[in-house]
Amino acid sequence: MHNKAFWVLVLLSLPLLFINVKDSHDWGDDFAQYLIQAGNIIEHKPQTENGLVINQNTGEYALRAYPVGFPLLLSATWKIAGNSIKAYDVLISLFLILFVCGIFILLKKYFNQWLALVLALAIAYNPVILSLKKEVLSDIPYAAVALIALLSFNSKNRSILLSGLLIGLALSIRGVGISLFIALLLSAALFRQSKSLVILLIGTAIYFLLNKIIFNSGAGDFFSFYHQAYKDENVAAMVKANISYYYEVLKYYFNQGDGIWRSISQITQYVFIFGFVAGMVYKLAVKRNPELVDLAFISYAIIILVYPYQAGGFRFLVPIIPMIILYSFYLFSFNRVLKISAAILALFLLFQNKDGLRYILETQHQVENGPQQSETIEAFNALRARAAKDDVVAFLKPRVAIFYTGLRSGYVSSTLPNTQRNVAFSEMDYYLLGSELRDEKMEEFLNDYPYDSLVWQNEKFKLFQNAKPLQ
Repeated sequence: MHNKAFWVLVLLSLPLLFINVKDSHDWGDDFAQYLIQAGNIIEHKPQTENGLVINQNTGEYALRAYPVGFPLLLSATWKIAGNSIKAYDVLISLFLILFVCGIFILLKKYFNQWLALVLALAIAYNPVILSLKKEVLSDIPYAAVALIALLSFNSKNRSILLSGLLIGLALSIRGVGISLFIALLLSAALFRQSKSLVILLIGTAIYFLLNKIIFNSGAGDFFSFYHQAYKDENVAAMVKANISYYYEVLKYYFNQGDGIWRSISQITQYVFIFGFVAGMVYKLAVKRNPELVDLAFISYAIIILVYPYQAGGFRFLVPIIPMIILYSFYLFSFNRVLKISAAILALFLLFQNKDGLRYILETQHQVENGPQQSETIEAFNALRARAAKDDVVAFLKPRVAIFYTGLRSGYVSSTLPNTQRNVAFSEMDYYLLGSELRDEKMEEFLNDYPYDSLVWQNEKFKLFQNAKPLQ
C-alpha cells in the first residue's frame, strides 16, 4: 500500500507525454541558443561559437553561451530522434513526469499520500505548466533535477556522490542552481553537517568539469553577464516590484478555471496565497524547523526577487512551486476538519484545470506563430539563397535566424543611443522585418537609411539588402 499512490501517480502522468507535444515552436530566442549549443556538441564545436554578432556598437545584449547542461540533454535527444521540436517536447515531458514524482515524494513527507497525489497532479495538469512544457527551455528540466537533488540529500539511503552529481548538473542546466549551493552552505553552518561541504565540492567539480574542461561554455562570462544586470538598479525598488509581479503571477496560476470554476477560484486564489505566506511563516519563524528544502526555497526566492527582470511569467516560479504548495497546505494538517478542507481544496485545484486542458487539447495541433510557419520558412529560404556565408542579418530574433539559416545575425538594442544604434545597423548586410514580429527601431533606421533595397517579400516578411557602395 505504501507505493500504491506513487504508481497511480506515474500512470496518471503518462498522458503528459502526448499533451501539448508539438512539432513547431513560438518566436522565442532562448530555445534557438540551446539548440545551437546542442548542435555544437554534436559537431565538436566550441559552445561559444554561435554566430551572434556582438560588438561595441550592438552592445552585450545576449550571452555567447548558456551553461552546457541543457544543451547536452538536447544533443543526446538530437542524436537519438533527430533535430525535431516534437522530440525535444517529449524530453521536456519526461522531465515533467520526473518533477511530478519528486513533488509527490516531497509532499507525502508532510501529508497523506493521497493528498500528495492530488496536489502533484494539480501541478502537472495546470494549464500554465502544460503551456510551458511545449517550450524548449531549461526551466522544467532544472526544476526536476534540483528537486531530485534535494530529495537525494535527505533520503535514508543518501549517496554523497549522487547528491554532488545532481547539484553540479542542476547548476550546469541553469545558473540559478547556485541557490542549491547557498542552501548547502547554510545547512552546513546551521546544522554542522560536514557532508554538505563534501557535496558542495563534488558539485563544484562537476560544474567545472562540464563547463570548463569538457565543454568550455564560458562559465565566467555567464556570471559576469548577469552581474551587469544589477548595475544602476535600486535593489529595494526592484524587490518591491518583483514581489508585486510574482504576486500577480501566482494569482493567475491559482485561477485557471472557467465559468463557475473561475468564480470560485476568484476566492480560493487568495486562500492559497494567504496559506502560502502563513504556512511559510509558521514553519520557518514559529515552528523554527527549517530543512534543506526550506533553505533552497529561501535562497532561490531571494535571487529571483532581486533580479531586475519581470517578463519570465511563471517560468521562474516552476522550481519552487512544490514548496509554495507545501506551505499553502501546511497549516491544514493539524486536525481532522482542516485535513478534510485540504482534501476539498486540493481536488478543486486539480479539477479547475479542466477547461484550460480542454483548450490546449483542441489547439495543440495548430502551428505556432514562429519559425515553422510557411511564411517564415519562405523568408529564411530567401535569405539563404541571397546571402553570402559571412553576411550578417539583422533580425529581432537573431539566434532563431542563426539556427535556421546558418548565417550570422545580430540584434541592436532599442535602449542604445540613436547614433550608436544606427551605426550598428549600417554595418549589417541584410534586414529581415516581420509584420507580426515588429522591430520599430529597425524600421526607423530603414526609413532614413539611403542604401537599403527591398529584395524579397511575402505576406509576413520583408527582406532588405544593404546596398551601401563600397568605399
